[in-house]
Amino acid sequence: MSSADQPVAGADGQTASCGTQEAWNVTQQLAQALGAFKGQAAPATNFAVSAYTSNNPGAGNVEFETATPLTLPIPSRFIAVGIDVAAANCYRAPAPQLQFALLDDGTPVAAGGQINGCGGTLQDMPALGAAGAATAGQGARVGTNTSGGVLVNSASVGIRMTNANGSGGGNDHAFDNIQLLDVSPTLDKSFSPATQPVGGVSVLTFTVTNTTELGAKAGWSFTDNLPAGLVVAPTPATATTCPSGVVTAAAGATSIDVTGNLADAMESCTVSVNVTSATAGAYANGPDNIESAGLNPPQVSTVTFTAPSTPSTPTPVPANAPWGVLLLSALVAGFASLRAARNRA
Repeated sequence: MSSADQPVAGADGQTASCGTQEAWNVTQQLAQALGAFKGQAAPATNFAVSAYTSNNPGAGNVEFETATPLTLPIPSRFIAVGIDVAAANCYRAPAPQLQFALLDDGTPVAAGGQINGCGGTLQDMPALGAAGAATAGQGARVGTNTSGGVLVNSASVGIRMTNANGSGGGNDHAFDNIQLLDVSPTLDKSFSPATQPVGGVSVLTFTVTNTTELGAKAGWSFTDNLPAGLVVAPTPATATTCPSGVVTAAAGATSIDVTGNLADAMESCTVSVNVTSATAGAYANGPDNIESAGLNPPQVSTVTFTAPSTPSTPTPVPANAPWGVLLLSALVAGFASLRAARNRA
């Protein structure tokens, strides 16, 4: 751990550990650069895990690992790791290549690809002790990085970060603010049209929406247990835009099973199935109908099937009704007038 607020001479043996005072002071500069990147009022007081390589440490060494698993509030979630990284000497030497793995029941699962420690934005580093100022194109590269999401089915998870760059030339970096992130997509559903006559067809559409980092999410799944009276239509017409999407929905079935992925940089994908009902009523389909892995539950969506209207029965008119008598009188008078006209002719 280093901070620019610590003694530049390394009062606690840091200079000896780093080999030279300059190496120790560069680690302090990197910690300060991370503090400035995060907008801290006093970035010199920021602490970070820092390294300045002088020898070849070898590839794949562990730089960070949780001592004990972290408990997840909800199991079966897509989990990613966020981290702030600052790297020095990117303009002249190889970058650190950081790789996260999530430990699911102790088994490491790679979380996305490698993070290039020199992929951030330039941040000036003021002179500190024996380390000169690093400005313009020679400043630190600092950025926030998010690993790929991994579907963790257990109730706890561990984090491991290794460095694939085993070189002592360059590979100088610091990291801070490691976070465990729930990046589970959200499931929504809708009916169109929302009202149909009994026996008609409504299209039930499921939308799986990615989280803002738009990382790949492989292996989510859900089952929609349709409310009683609502079934898959005789022609299901299943369709999906989800990569590797599989939709199981047989005609007359009371449930719909779906599995699929979200590709990297993909905002959302959809699944559609035709449904119908032989009984009039409103059918609410919400989170209680869903069993899922790796997805946030949907809100309630409702479809209504209406009974056909019954034609009204004609009502006989009584012969002695007042207006019926008037009508009969008018007809008799009409015939009488017609006969009189013929006689005059």
